[in-house]
Amino acid sequence: MASELSPTSARLQAWAEMTADMGREAHDPAAMLRILADGVRVVLEAQFSAVVATVEPAGVVEVRAVAGVGAEYLPVIEKAWGRTVVGTRITFAANTPGPLSQSFFERRDIFITQWPSGVTTYPGADLIWNTLREALGVRSLWSLPLVTAPGDDCLGLIVLGRISPEPPSPDDRAFALTFVAQATLAIKNAHLYGEATRRLQHVAVLNEISNAAISTSDFDEIAVRVVLALKRVLVCEIVNLRMMDEPGDLLVVHPVNVGAELGWKGRPLRLGQGLVGRSAESGRPLRVDDVRQESNYVVGWADARSELCVPIQIGGRVIGVINAQSSRLAAFNDDDVFLLGIVAGQLAGTLENARLYTAERERTAYLGVLYQMNRRIAATLDPDEVLQAAVLEAVASFPYTVAAILLIDEERGDLKMRSIAGSCAADIPPDYRQPISEGIMGYVARTGQTYCSNVVEADPYFVGLRDLQTGAELTVPLKREGRVIGVLNMEKPAGERFSEAEVMAMETLAGQVAAAMENAGLYEELREYVRRIEDSQQQLIQAEKLAALGRLVGSIAHEVNNPLQAIQNCLHLASHNSLSEEKRGAYHQMATEEVERLINTVRQMLDFYQPTGADFVPTDLNRLLDDVLTLASRCLTDNRVAVKKLYRKSLPPVSVARNNIKQVFLNLLLNACEAMPDGGSLTLRTGLKQNGRRRMAAIAFSDTGLGIAADDQAKVFEPFFTTKERGTGLGLAVSYGIVETHGGWIKVKSAPGSGATFTVYLPVERS
Repeated sequence: MASELSPTSARLQAWAEMTADMGREAHDPAAMLRILADGVRVVLEAQFSAVVATVEPAGVVEVRAVAGVGAEYLPVIEKAWGRTVVGTRITFAANTPGPLSQSFFERRDIFITQWPSGVTTYPGADLIWNTLREALGVRSLWSLPLVTAPGDDCLGLIVLGRISPEPPSPDDRAFALTFVAQATLAIKNAHLYGEATRRLQHVAVLNEISNAAISTSDFDEIAVRVVLALKRVLVCEIVNLRMMDEPGDLLVVHPVNVGAELGWKGRPLRLGQGLVGRSAESGRPLRVDDVRQESNYVVGWADARSELCVPIQIGGRVIGVINAQSSRLAAFNDDDVFLLGIVAGQLAGTLENARLYTAERERTAYLGVLYQMNRRIAATLDPDEVLQAAVLEAVASFPYTVAAILLIDEERGDLKMRSIAGSCAADIPPDYRQPISEGIMGYVARTGQTYCSNVVEADPYFVGLRDLQTGAELTVPLKREGRVIGVLNMEKPAGERFSEAEVMAMETLAGQVAAAMENAGLYEELREYVRRIEDSQQQLIQAEKLAALGRLVGSIAHEVNNPLQAIQNCLHLASHNSLSEEKRGAYHQMATEEVERLINTVRQMLDFYQPTGADFVPTDLNRLLDDVLTLASRCLTDNRVAVKKLYRKSLPPVSVARNNIKQVFLNLLLNACEAMPDGGSLTLRTGLKQNGRRRMAAIAFSDTGLGIAADDQAKVFEPFFTTKERGTGLGLAVSYGIVETHGGWIKVKSAPGSGATFTVYLPVERS
């Protein structure tokens, strides 16, 4: 049988096994420290051991590994300490009387059997000491500094809890110091290997990013490569970019990031807010080894323990921040800060080049778009059509969920919706109004300045509708003669942004719309001026006609006395008893015919000169036409006239004097029948026409008769003008007067032999 190993041999064997294990993990310093903690407890015959490693700056250490303490005792210690054991940081001070501080700064081993009173460097130390004594039987504490030779930097401490209260013998002490020196050297070599490896990785990352910048000018593509490369070399779980918005006061998460799958919430941050905001505000890198010790830390990821922020700058102006977060304490070092600084510089140059390239490309594209927009807008002189064309072109050319134009209502002091288009347009009421005192649109209406918000959720001016998922909003003022008359508003979904070139394009479009509206307004004013002149001329003509009619009526009344006298004579002669019945009947017949003729003439003259008044009531003109057709059915049948009806189904009711308008329709219909002595067709057409801002109902009577000569068309509405053999020339004049009292007019279009069309225009809404 093999004999048992001597204590010294057992130590050496355990030392050899530990050394071999540490060699296999030489690339991983953290694993080496865990192996050391467990191995040193066996080699140096301790009840428990702890490895404390230095964390920059010097004097700050972190408990990296513990061995020999059962899981049932760790919660007790952690409760007393108020923190976890592994991962906890302790700050040493050279002038603080404490065994661990002395061992660290004096680089010598220290042995104690009682924790000194009054040492407050380690909160809860007395309780920890008592717990170790009671639970593990520890009677002494031995601290060994991790140094290879006197004067070298201390990499940390090995703290041993021993059952024996006796100090180590000279041989044990010499053995322990030799053992610790060798372990320290292995750790140091592992650190050097790790640092070299990381530097090589950093060089590879920089080379990769440089190649990406050369191969493409697309910033988003480069950003993807940067983020993925940094994630490979940094000890972290989250890497992202935050870019400044257009106003330059908000840090927005770029779509390219790693870590969102962990539940990270990257909400927008203002300058000075959180670690990222502080780095952006100062323009300097910011490394925090323990974010939970930061009072203004903004929690985005619950498991974050350390964070690194490096600003991206162009010409001294911060345009973004590279951000990395780790679940480990002190996960980042000076090399990481240096690496991200170089990457930030590369990104800044790439971004500037990409911005210039993209801006130029967008400007070129937008010129073509604006040209097409201008052509469409300039194609109409109707203000409403101008506004609708603008928003339709905007949503057709750009990815807008909404494009709308709202004009200022001077009377109510708010913005009123005039035109809207886009995929979300149906979710906005067509009569939507917004106070000038509210929202981004109100701000633009008040100030006359363009306002762009690429993250509306953090914008103080934003006022959105509940059902709309607006992410970005751009509002441009519409100005006429330097005065704001309304706004052009565009919206995009979350994640989308308005570029500088896009903002410039929309400002140009707003100028085009304002100019087109100005032209349309001038045209409308000109049309209204011409119409007023025509009305004045027509009124003058009608006044002259009425004056002539008055004179004519007077002369006719004077002349009527002669026929009346003749009628009287006929009646007198007919009254003689000596006359035969046949002769008497003839006299009576002559008198009756003359009386009827005179009565009809006088009635028409009175209707023309003093048309009867009537109440205006909402009337279905289609139905009124049908009533007139019924009245004239006999005439239509006798004259072999076929009627074709082309009625607009959605014709709104028109407020008219029903009997008067019926008289007009009947007169035009009978005139059409008389114009077709050999039969023909009569087409009745109803519809709507926009006359400036007024909607007019149009009723057309189109016949296939003889037509009207060009010279006669200008006279048909004059009193006593007629082309009929027995006509009085008052029917059309009376009809025109009735329509004119309704605020409308009658137009005639004809050519000899091609029939004639009389169109009656009546306002839908009475002013």
